[in-house]
Order: sequence, then structure tokens, then C-alpha cells
Amino acid sequence: MNIGLGMPIVSGMNGMVATASPLASAVGLRVLMEGGNAVDAAIAAGSILSLDEPYFSGIGGHGIMMLHRASTGETECLDFGGFAPRGFTIDQWGTPPAYDVRNICSAIFPATLAGWAEALDRYGSWSLAEVLQPTIDYAEAGIPMRPVVHNFIAGVAEDARAFPEFARIFLPGGRVPEVGQIVKYQDLANTFRQIASEGAEVFYNGELADRIVGYFNEQGARFSREEFADYAPRWCGTMDTTYRGDYQVIVPKCQVCSPVILTQLNIWDRFDLKAMRHLTPESLHLGIEAAKIAFADRRTYCGDADFTEVPYQRLASRSYAKALAVRRR
Repeated sequence: MNIGLGMPIVSGMNGMVATASPLASAVGLRVLMEGGNAVDAAIAAGSILSLDEPYFSGIGGHGIMMLHRASTGETECLDFGGFAPRGFTIDQWGTPPAYDVRNICSAIFPATLAGWAEALDRYGSWSLAEVLQPTIDYAEAGIPMRPVVHNFIAGVAEDARAFPEFARIFLPGGRVPEVGQIVKYQDLANTFRQIASEGAEVFYNGELADRIVGYFNEQGARFSREEFADYAPRWCGTMDTTYRGDYQVIVPKCQVCSPVILTQLNIWDRFDLKAMRHLTPESLHLGIEAAKIAFADRRTYCGDADFTEVPYQRLASRSYAKALAVRRR
């Protein structure tokens, strides 16, 4: 099914899986159909994205998982956010500092796998090995190259040729795979198979950790084996507001953008958007001004909560939004 937005839809009767990849959504739905729960399906789908959305997703990344339990009405948040190496210093970005995504010193701690393992341990019904098996199978058998992946690789190919490992994996034969060409990722299959066999511990305090830290630091990064061994995801609180009186909007408290979302919603809630109509100068002006205010507050107040006193309660309050809205009328 296609609803005119260019994104295929995989439909089911008793569950929903939404990703940027038709294959990942289908795998997640299959997990639900085979008796897995929402956490199992989310992680199975997320692991497929390592293959079908490699420029955005993978166990080398980081993230946040929000879980709502219908039985209790509670919403929890699991923070498996990444961070700079303890040994990082700003001079590694040059003088004057210039952030460059092509510089390995811009890489942060790979926390995703630890988050998946923690979520499965607390709420999953399948094992880590079971949810990773579809990705292992597809990585070995191969998947067709999607246009969006082809275009991304083509866009970075010239710069990426300077990185032999990237070129070996994503530019087989020295060129970008054609759309529809079957591509295999045997190295990733091997890694996932080792994790399935030995557990996530091997990635953070085992042979894989040795290889990851060794490669990072050979290229100029400053990770340590100790910070890999010490890492643990954290369960954190949430923030919320009501919108139009009917909707409760819940966001993770540990995410730096969370107050931005709530501030904007609280400002918009004070205006009759329906009367303004969609994409009129008046509605666009309101949206832009609300975003400017919220992001200015982010730059002023928000940061790593371990080192910054963030006024979450004030930024998320309706009284604060009321004062901002009055000032901008």
C-alpha cells in the first residue's frame, strides 16, 4: 500500500511497526506475528536498519527508547545516549575548532547495543540472539540496494574513498552498487553472530571491544577500554504537556530537545490554528516565532544534565508559554 507520500506501508491487524525501511517494518511485523512483543519487534526492526539505513542506524550509534505500559499507564524512558571519549580535548578539532563529521574524533560512544540488551532484559520476551537472527540472515543472503541508500553512498563516495574500510564495504569493486543490486554485509553478519553467541558483553568488555577501541585510537580518537567496560544505559524520567485538551504529549527528560517540543506546543495551544488555516502567512509566522523562542531557550539553558542545571519544569510549563506568547503578539 502507498498513501501518496512515497513510503510503502506494511499493514497488520494487531500491531504497528513504523520505520524508514519497508524491510525493517516487515521484519518487525513478523516478530509480532510470531509472538514477540513490542520491544522485541522494535529491536529486530532497528537491527535491520543497520543494513537498510546504514548511514543513520546501527549498533555503533546511540539513542533513546520510550516505553508505555498499558497495564499501568506509566511511560518510561531508557537513555542509551553516546558521549565523547573521556580523553577528548577540543584541540582534536583543530585550531580554531572545526567540527567535521569525517574526522573520527567526532565519533561518540557506541551505546545502541547496550540499550537494546537492557530493554530486552527488562521487557523483552525474545532473547538478543533471536531478535538479531533476521539481520544475520539478510546480511549473509543480501538485500536489494534501495534508491535512497544508493543516493547517499553516491553523495559521499568521493570523500569516502579516503577511508579504506568504508570503500571496501560500501563501494564493492570501487563503485556504488546499482539500485536493485543485491548487496551482502558478511562482516556485519559475523559481528551480529558473535554478539548473538556471546551476548552484548563481548561488544563492551570482550574481543570486539578490543578491536573497536584499538581501531578508534589508531585513527586518533581517545577512547579507553575502561569506559567501554563501565558503560550502562540509564532509565530516566519524562516530561509532558497537554495539547488542545485532548492529547497528552510525553517526551524523555534526558533529551536536550524535549523542552523545545513542549515549549512550542504550549505556545501554539494558545492560538486558534484552525482559524489561521494551514500554511497561511499568519500560521507560518506563529510556527516560526515559536520555534525561534524554543530553540533560543535550548541554546541558553539546555545541556548535559550531568553537568548543567536545566530548568525543565519552567521550560515545560504552560504559564511560561503564556508569558512568551503575550510578549510576541
